[in-house]
Amino acid sequence: AGAPPEGAAPPAEGASAQGKPVDAARVAAQFVHQYYTVMANNPSELHRFHGAQSLLSHGSAAAAPEVPHQGIPAAVAEQGYRGVTPAIETLAAQRGSGGGVLVLVAGTLRWPRGEPRRFTQTFFLAKQGEKGFFVLNDILRLEPAPGAPAGEPQARAAGGAEAPAAGQQQQQQQQQQQQQ
Repeated sequence: AGAPPEGAAPPAEGASAQGKPVDAARVAAQFVHQYYTVMANNPSELHRFHGAQSLLSHGSAAAAPEVPHQGIPAAVAEQGYRGVTPAIETLAAQRGSGGGVLVLVAGTLRWPRGEPRRFTQTFFLAKQGEKGFFVLNDILRLEPAPGAPAGEPQARAAGGAEAPAAGQQQQQQQQQQQQQ
């Protein structure tokens, strides 16, 4: 499946012109299927789910800075999602403010040369007129790799070596400067 049009998530099925409430579970299920298919097959297109006001934060707790829209393609590329196999274990959704949908996903991501990593991801799908939704907020947290201390950055897809993300490097530099 290809990526959705720029800034578009699934159409607002369950919402009508009369303003009936959105079927949050149905919108979430359609969105999650599209999003994780793109993540596995063409992660460079994940930014197309986001809009101009979107924020993204992907990674481990210690290395997941908030990134505005213009930085989303680079932030996603840094995660090395190409070839990842997602396994969704939990999907929950609620109607949210302004006709949006709050989505919670939990499961595992398996990189081609690595152990599966448990993750939790939360999205806020903001209403986008009659076009459907776009991802306003996107937070993904990876649990530490088996045997790694809490707060370790995720394994890189290209070889599985641990590498600190830019956000963690900045945080370490700031801590060192404060200690001096």
